[in-house]
Parts: sequence; C-alpha cells; structure tokens
Amino acid sequence: MADLEPPYVLHSKLTLRDAMVSSVAFSTGGDLVAAGTKSGELRIFALGNKYPPASYQLASCITALIWGKDASSEMLFVGEINRHIHRASKHLMQQHHDFQLTTFKDVKGPITALAVSNYARLLFAGDGG
Repeated sequence: MADLEPPYVLHSKLTLRDAMVSSVAFSTGGDLVAAGTKSGELRIFALGNKYPPASYQLASCITALIWGKDASSEMLFVGEINRHIHRASKHLMQQHHDFQLTTFKDVKGPITALAVSNYARLLFAGDGG
C-alpha cells in the first residue's frame, strides 16, 4: 500500500513466495485484495484478519483483475491470457472465502484489461487484438 501524494511511501508489500504476481486489485470496500499470478493462481486476502487467503488455480496467466459490487453481492472479475474471464462472487454477508467461481470462455483474444460499470451491470474487456 502506498500514499497517493508524493513522495510515495510504501507501507506494506504483497509477496507470494511461491509465485510471480501479475495483477493486484483492492475490493470496492477496501477490505479484500486479490492477487493473480503468472502461473494462474488467484488468491483473495481478507485484510486485517488471520484467515488464510481463498485460493483458486486457473488455467493460465492472470492478466487483469477488477472488483464490482451490486446491492447484494461483491464480485471479482478475472481475465486470463487464454481468453477466459471468471467471476468470483459472494453475498455481502458471507465470509471472505465463500466465493463462487463462474467461467466465461473463448472471448475474441487474450484478456488484457477489464472495466466494470456501476452496480456491475456491464463488463468491458480489452482483448489485445
């Protein structure tokens, strides 16, 4: 985490000893952070508690992460280099590790960027093509 005013100060560093981080994103509420790795591992950390992260093994390098939220759930959208997009979602009252993973396959090209509209009604994907 870093201060947003210069000079920038790094307060803490996310280190995964067994993987190379390729993408990181904070949740809309700021209490969760997701990290995607080059080997396709997705980890979701709950900040400020002692629980281990939720962990999912995906098929390829994670290239984009973005959080969205609607009235009843929080969701993380995950883009992979293999043209897959995943949605990890949980009801707002569930524990941080109770995410349900849904996969959308075969987008036009490798996912290079993701953007989500207010209330997570629309998802935009940059496909690098």
